[in-house]
Amino acid sequence: MQTDYGYVAVSADATQESLERLAKRLPPGREGHLSVTADFAQAAKLLESLRNTLQLEPDVRFDSAKVYAQAEIWLYADRVVNKTQFNLTDVAATNKGGRVTLEPVTTTVDRNRTRRRAISRLR
Repeated sequence: MQTDYGYVAVSADATQESLERLAKRLPPGREGHLSVTADFAQAAKLLESLRNTLQLEPDVRFDSAKVYAQAEIWLYADRVVNKTQFNLTDVAATNKGGRVTLEPVTTTVDRNRTRRRAISRLR
């Protein structure tokens, strides 16, 4: 899905039954793969459009920001393995004190869950 701010892409190679089992917080029962990617090169415009929701001060203005996130999820009969990446870069804003920039924020999380309780945390 393309927007004015960037895009979101979702792909799945999994059975309906596996997804329903996950929704019930059960192991998938069979193999599959899911992928979700969000790439917002115009994240500053998105943040500006959410001024009230984010309760931004009136003098705060975002000049630039980029967000990239990706989740790769592998389904196995008895477990779920996922790798999640998040990158926030090129953040610059101005407020009454002047220009503010942020260092890039990058995080990666790898998980391998086999127990029913652990799978419920993926929701």
